[in-house]
This record gives sequence, C-alpha cells and structure tokens, in this order.
Amino acid sequence: GAMGGAVKIGVTDVVERSRTLSRPSPSPTSRSQRDVTPSKRGFSLGRWGSASGINNKKRDRDQRDSASLGGRESPIPYVETRRSHTLDRGSLRSAKSSSTLGSSPSPVKTPGGKPLSPRPMKESTKGIVGGVIGRVWKLEITPETTITSLKDTASGRPCKISIINTPTARPIVIAAHDHKSKARLLAALEEARQHCMDALPYQMRLSQGRRAEEEEALVRESEERVRRNSQADIIEQTQAELAIERVAREEAEMLAQNESVARAAEEERVLELTTLRQQLEALLHQETQAKQDEEIVRNLQSRLLKEEWQKREELERLQVEQQHLLVAEQRKRKAFEILQKDQEKKLREAETRLKILDNDRRRLDEELRAAREKIVMSGRGKQLVEAKMKVQQGRRPPIRTLSLRPSRQERASPARSSSFTTPPSRLLLPSPSSPPRSSPRSTHAASGGIS
Repeated sequence: GAMGGAVKIGVTDVVERSRTLSRPSPSPTSRSQRDVTPSKRGFSLGRWGSASGINNKKRDRDQRDSASLGGRESPIPYVETRRSHTLDRGSLRSAKSSSTLGSSPSPVKTPGGKPLSPRPMKESTKGIVGGVIGRVWKLEITPETTITSLKDTASGRPCKISIINTPTARPIVIAAHDHKSKARLLAALEEARQHCMDALPYQMRLSQGRRAEEEEALVRESEERVRRNSQADIIEQTQAELAIERVAREEAEMLAQNESVARAAEEERVLELTTLRQQLEALLHQETQAKQDEEIVRNLQSRLLKEEWQKREELERLQVEQQHLLVAEQRKRKAFEILQKDQEKKLREAETRLKILDNDRRRLDEELRAAREKIVMSGRGKQLVEAKMKVQQGRRPPIRTLSLRPSRQERASPARSSSFTTPPSRLLLPSPSSPPRSSPRSTHAASGGIS
C-alpha cells in the first residue's frame, strides 16, 4: 500500500512538473501532423489540460463499467480490452488491483451467469502523455520495454531516465527535476511495465468478485431451503431419539452422581493415607537425620581421639629428645668443669710466673738504676778532664788541628763520640732528692729484657 501510494504521488508530480525531453519522439499517426521543433518538445497534460481531466475520464470509465455490470441489459456486452498501462493514477490503481488479485483474471459473466464474449483486440489508447502545448503524443509500455537510470554528468541535465521500447528503437531520455522525482518516476514506469499485459482493470475485477459472491450466496440460500424442507420429517424422529437420550442421560447423571460420591469418599481416604504417609516419611527422615548426626558425632570423637593420641606421641617424642639433650648438656657441663679447672690451674701457674717476672723486673730496674748512676759519674769525670785539657791548651800557642765539628758536606752522617750524643741535661749532676732518670732507649731495652 505504501509503495502504491508513493508510485501514484510520483506519477502525479512527474506529469504536473516535468516539462522537457532530451530526445524527440515521433507523434502517433492518429493525431494531426504538426511541425514540432525538438527544443520545444516536453511533457504536457495534452488535451485533458490538467490532472483533474485524467481523473474525470477515469471516473467516467469506472461508472460505465459498473453500469454495464450492474444488471442492465446491453445489446453488446461491454468487455474491457487488453491495454498498456500509462502513468496516470487510474492505470496505476488498476495495475495495483490486478497485481493483488493475481495474474490470471476471472472470466466476465452476465447477470444470468453466462460468460461474456470478449471484444476484438484494438489498439491501446493509453500511454505517457507528452509534447508541447496543443500537441499530444504517447509512449506505449510493453513487457519488452527497458527502463534505465542514467548517471549524472557535469555537462548535461541531471536526473535522466532512458526508455527503450524495442531493441531496435531509439531510446527516449526524460529528465526529472530532482532525485526524488526521478525515483518516483522510475518506480511508476517499472510498475506500468509489470502490469501492462493485464486483461481487466481494477474496478471490473472488483465487480466480478462481488457478483460471484452474490451468486454463491444465492446458491447457498437455495440449498439451505431445500435442506430445511427435507429435514421436516426427520425432526419428529429426532425428538423421539432426544427423549430416549434424555432418559438415558438422567440415568447416567444419577450413576455419575453416585460415582462422584464414591469417588469423593475414596479421595478422602486417599487424602488420609497420604497424610499418614507424609507423617511416616517425616518420622523416617527425622530418624535418618538423627542417625546421621550420631554418625557425625562418632566420627568427630574418633577424630579427636586420634588427634589426642598423635599429640601424646608427639609429647613423648619431645620428652625423649629433651632427656637426650639433658644428658648431652650434663656431659658438656662436666667437660666444661674439667676445662675450667685446667684453665684455673694454668691461671695460677701464670700468676706464679708473673710474680717471678715482676721480681726479676724489679731486680733489673735496680741494676739499671745503678748502671745509670755509674754512667752519670763517668760523664762528669770526662767533663772535668776535658775542662782541664782546655785550660792547658789555652796557655799554649794555638795549634791548628782538625775540628771536631763536622763540615757541611759531612753533617748528613756525623761521626761523634758518646759525649756528643748525651743530652746536656744528662751531663748535669742530679740533685740528691730527685731519682735518676732513665733514657727511653734504656727503658725500652730493660722492658724488652724483662718480657
């Protein structure tokens, strides 16, 4: 329905707004031959003048068809001839109805039920209306017609459609205003090409269908009347049979009522047994649950006993290990006590040796002090002798001798006597109250000898 409406709207827009053709087409021979230039050729509404003229003509034709099929006798039965479809609304409506009813039309009949003899075939008077003002031409649409959408080019007019009736004919190119009009025109042309070979239009098909339905209703009514007349004698027999069936039905209802009472008692008994069974199942379930709980408790107790036994074995093993460790500790303690006694013995021996060494050190210190005093006394005597020698040398004439002072070249490695190496403080006599001092070198030598 939406497709048909779009096709109708597209055809109307194309007929009312399209005005140009890109290729001229010869006009039919039935029309007057006039000089038409290709530049002025295009779509027009022709002799009808507007779209309303097309609709009025279609309405007149439909009224004539309905009058011919409405029961009025006509000397010559009217039969719609085979025609090609055009791009007006009436032809598209008939094409849609024919596609809905099917490809094979039903034969046309008179009010008496006799089939109508078809008229001889005549030339179709429908087609695409075109031309200029005052000039009408048409385009026949046949199943061999080829409709092609042409691609838009930059130089020519857009939205073109090519129509070829036969392989040898020249193509006719028409142009629409926009792509929407082009799509509608293509759909309308394709619809016309598909239904161009249908025998009857849509209104005639509907009239035939309505007439066939009325005739079928009349036949059914007559058959029903005959059936009612033939069944009058059957009604009495049927009433007797119904009385017998009524008695049998009452007996059956009584029996069914008794059976329903027995069934209700049986159902009550079954309900009691079902309740008792459910109670027994509940008790059995409780007993089973109690046994399962008892089994679970027994398993838990056995598991606890097993764990306690394992803990006891572990404690016994730890006790044995502790006893072994205690024995080992006692042995280590005894060995340590023996070692401690040996160390104490060695310590006492070392203390004894230390006391002996201390006594030796004191003795050596005394000897060292006496040796130092002797050295100091010998140094004093040496100083006195040198002083006397200097006094004696001062009385004599000076004799040039080798100086005991080293030269600059010999200062790096001086060769002096022990008196020059003795510090000046050591050459002085010590006071009676102060103890004799020992040199660091002699102290170090003494301590080394003691150790």
